[in-house]
Amino acid sequence: MASLDGMLNLYTRSVSGKNEALLQALLTKASPPTFDRAGELPMLYEHFGLKADGAYLRSRIEEKILDEVQEALTPETGDQLFLPEFQKIVELRRVADGADLEKAVTALSVIKDATRDIGWRISPLSDEARWIKALSLVNDYLHLQGGDRSEQINWEVSELAFAIRRLRACGYPIIIKEGQRILAIQEAPIAKKIDNLVKDIGGQFLAKIIFSKLTELFDRAQGRYHITRTPSVTGYSPSKRIIPYGYLLALCVKHWQRFPDSRYEDRCEDLFEMATVFAMCYDVTPQLIYKIILRDRTNIVELITSVTAWDTLYQFQQFDPRWVSMLISGLFDWVPRCVWNDVFGVNVEEIMNVVDAIMFDSTVGPVSLSVDRVAAQTGISVAIVERVLDILCASPSIRMNANYKEPLNLHERLDHWKYPLLRSGKTYWLMDRVFAAPAFYERVADSFRLNTEMRVDEEIGKAFERFVCRLLKNKGIDVYSGRYRASSGLGECDLVLETSEYILLIELKKKALTLAARSARPANVVLDMVDALVAPHVQCGNHELALLTDGEIKFEDGRVLKLRQRRIEKIAISPLDFGGLHTRDVAIQLLRCIAGGELHLEGVDIERVKKANRMCRKLGEQALKLSEVGSQDIDNPFFNCWFLALPFFLHVIEDARSADDLLRELNKVRFISMGTLDTGFEYSIARNRQGA
Repeated sequence: MASLDGMLNLYTRSVSGKNEALLQALLTKASPPTFDRAGELPMLYEHFGLKADGAYLRSRIEEKILDEVQEALTPETGDQLFLPEFQKIVELRRVADGADLEKAVTALSVIKDATRDIGWRISPLSDEARWIKALSLVNDYLHLQGGDRSEQINWEVSELAFAIRRLRACGYPIIIKEGQRILAIQEAPIAKKIDNLVKDIGGQFLAKIIFSKLTELFDRAQGRYHITRTPSVTGYSPSKRIIPYGYLLALCVKHWQRFPDSRYEDRCEDLFEMATVFAMCYDVTPQLIYKIILRDRTNIVELITSVTAWDTLYQFQQFDPRWVSMLISGLFDWVPRCVWNDVFGVNVEEIMNVVDAIMFDSTVGPVSLSVDRVAAQTGISVAIVERVLDILCASPSIRMNANYKEPLNLHERLDHWKYPLLRSGKTYWLMDRVFAAPAFYERVADSFRLNTEMRVDEEIGKAFERFVCRLLKNKGIDVYSGRYRASSGLGECDLVLETSEYILLIELKKKALTLAARSARPANVVLDMVDALVAPHVQCGNHELALLTDGEIKFEDGRVLKLRQRRIEKIAISPLDFGGLHTRDVAIQLLRCIAGGELHLEGVDIERVKKANRMCRKLGEQALKLSEVGSQDIDNPFFNCWFLALPFFLHVIEDARSADDLLRELNKVRFISMGTLDTGFEYSIARNRQGA
């Protein structure tokens, strides 16, 4: 297998600001065609140095020209130009700014076709001789075809250009430039305008409008909204513009106590348009599938950062409301009853009964909660119900999300994620059952962290293992777990399942995606993914090596797990949703790119970076060892890896009665990707097509 050592750079390479001018100058130096495109094919074969081996075909000439373009632009040194990045800037300048770049757009389109096999990493424009030769060949190719590609602008550029023009028309200056960021945009004035619109419309009213739009995206079986990306293979197929629901709902929380002014109720569509084009200018919506599934070490960080940014703009963290009380009971089973009473002033059963009463309402969107009705449903006194609802709200002195304005500036500005209920005067509100569900867990965990000296996160991690193990055993699925001895030393498995053909190694990691990561800060996204994805797969890798080396694992409880030539699957599960990062499309690529590499990250704790680098090295070393002892996928050592969110896992095992059932359901999303980065959505499509 290929060597896995090397460097993982945090930032993608900048594109020189002089490239556009260089390309324009080189186009004037390229040689024009010297043949008659209408000439006989034998003459054209002779002109291009082709020998006839059967029928004369114009397509053979075109293929030869493209091959020579690739040969001319294949880089010999370390300096490279990533063509799609530069092409996008040129196309955007032409479409949005009206720059005279038709010839440049056409030439780059041909070069992109020619250099696909080398991943579009080509010689820099400073290599004048190579580029003049390539552009001369491009002239020949276009002359032979008799066509002009300047109108073939992909949809990603068209949509971004539309957003730029729309905001410029509203008086907001946006500059297209080469370099690290394609757009130079002042976020604050636009964000202030949107914030004021939400304030005028009123958070409650706007939330009702938003969830009425989201109703058609609600999957009742999974208890979640499928707000998905819709990339295409070619990039020329229009995709539906999406309202940045996550961004606007966070502002709804901020302005929840504002009631709509009748003059502004008809301004919702204006708000949606402005918020949509504003979000589009962040340029994180993938229009091409290859931008999701074809990544390497030079741009993997860009992928996971843009995935996180898209999720923050357009989505929100979700959890099936049916499982909220079960999750809380399971993850806090270690807390003594007296501590619940001391911290909350009510017992755990009373809290769970109230949570069940308010979460099993089938209403989509905002719901005002009647204390009397909840009391009647639960048989609990009005006073205790009010006490529980107060616990689930922020203090009246706290204005939720008070400092939030810019879409990706979440850190220390968002707090609705840890308070499931909202308060307006004396009325309690649930924004939406699915939207609020994750915050019930966060509220309980945060209360124990603040009001006790218990090692809360460590205990939740242990309880997470017990919780999933108990779920599987209750379904009759045999589970191995615990400490074991192997020739390599002692080890410990969270969970192991087996079928006749497979062994499933499962590691459970109580790691949430931090607000700093959700703000699309590259270093924080990388470190969170190392903790949540890489670390548990290193643990799984230890178990896999033990099985492949010894042929068995001997657990301390006396049970023995035999390999018996079975294939191994490795699964990492975290309790809360990481959005598009919780997909095989992203997980496999990140593991492949990060294995054996070294992270150079700024603005984060250096000790955490050192720890992450140890994990990366360990992952690379394991991949090499696995290839030596007969891992089943030498060329793709991470294809047997999974990264799942607990909500999806709970849905998959809902009807499972064996490990075979579980694996069969997972395999429905194993081999085919639609590029939506929504495993639950693609799973639903697969089940419908294959038959549930």
